[in-house]
Amino acid sequence: MNGRTVRFVNRVYPPTPGATGVLLAELAEALAERGWRVEVVTGDGGSGAPRESVAAGVHVLRTGSGGTSPRGLLHRGGSLVRRYPALLRAAAQRPHPDVLVLMTDPPMLVAAAAWLRRRTGARVVHWAQDVYPEVAVELGVLGRGSMAARLLARLARRGLRACDSVIAIGQCMAGRLREAGVAPDQITVVPNWAVADARPDEAGARAFRERHGLADAYVVMYAGNLGRVHPFAGVLAAAGRLRDEAPDVRFVLVGDGPQRDAVAREVAARRLTNVLLVSPQPAEMLGATLGAADLHLVTLAPGLDGLVVPSKVYGVQAVGRPFFYLGGGGTEAARLAVESGGEVLPPEDGDALAAAIRAWQADPARRAAVGPQGRYVADVVEAFERVLKGA
Repeated sequence: MNGRTVRFVNRVYPPTPGATGVLLAELAEALAERGWRVEVVTGDGGSGAPRESVAAGVHVLRTGSGGTSPRGLLHRGGSLVRRYPALLRAAAQRPHPDVLVLMTDPPMLVAAAAWLRRRTGARVVHWAQDVYPEVAVELGVLGRGSMAARLLARLARRGLRACDSVIAIGQCMAGRLREAGVAPDQITVVPNWAVADARPDEAGARAFRERHGLADAYVVMYAGNLGRVHPFAGVLAAAGRLRDEAPDVRFVLVGDGPQRDAVAREVAARRLTNVLLVSPQPAEMLGATLGAADLHLVTLAPGLDGLVVPSKVYGVQAVGRPFFYLGGGGTEAARLAVESGGEVLPPEDGDALAAAIRAWQADPARRAAVGPQGRYVADVVEAFERVLKGA
């Protein structure tokens, strides 16, 4: 043991579903293996989850606050607000850690950084998966220039400046954080990684295609949260164009989220028989699911570049599939798309997307040239350690 304790605070942690929880679990276990005493303060783990547990060297404390509904913005917002007190009390409990890491679920947790630093005496690190309240402003949840937006921005800036270090998951996000007033020497860029289940599984991929009637199809897949930050208008427009032009092209949308019902209604209304909606798949099938596609789509709404960095790209790269990034250029995801042989396209341009898909379908050598480019938690844990130690 190195004698140091790090305490993470995040709303979700396995078995509660959520991408940030999976990443946190992998990092926490890797740090425990390297001699850290690792604690996680999180929400409710669902029915039967104990309040306190130890697994793989990680001490988990669940505050008992329940999950949030993926739909219903007001309900979700109220549910999130109600869980802050329990999470903050548990974060500040004795014995105090050497390092306290605040994540971005629930949003604005970093606003408590100065209070937690005084209360615990710990080194405080913010691990930014998103940048708030800017995300809420861009999505229209908060009015641009409104009193609420200005107040939350001041609270966020104060909290960010109170942190000893801020971890950004992309250079584009680091730029946004600097715009928010974070000093450049406070910021360390440590991109996310492919989770352990995202490994090539060609046999599983063939089974997925057979099971869903895709054996002979050219599969264009979106896999992940169908959230508000991910636009689908251009994707559905491309599907409408290719329904008759290229009936062997199938669009497969795997996942759940706030937009799933709206997307399903649009698919039905347009009679997009070439679009298949698939429920979220078990974690252990991630490699098989991602590998079932010939081409992946990653989308991000305009204005969110650098505020959100779509981490699904790392799983797609790990299984050796190309992807189109439907979003702005100059971002981490755009760079990775080009580096892995894919393309960057406007998110709303269905005609451009349809033409690009046809071009790739006609040139199978391009797909074959893309190989696995997996980077896993072992590749980033040393960078995290340096931040935690203040090195």
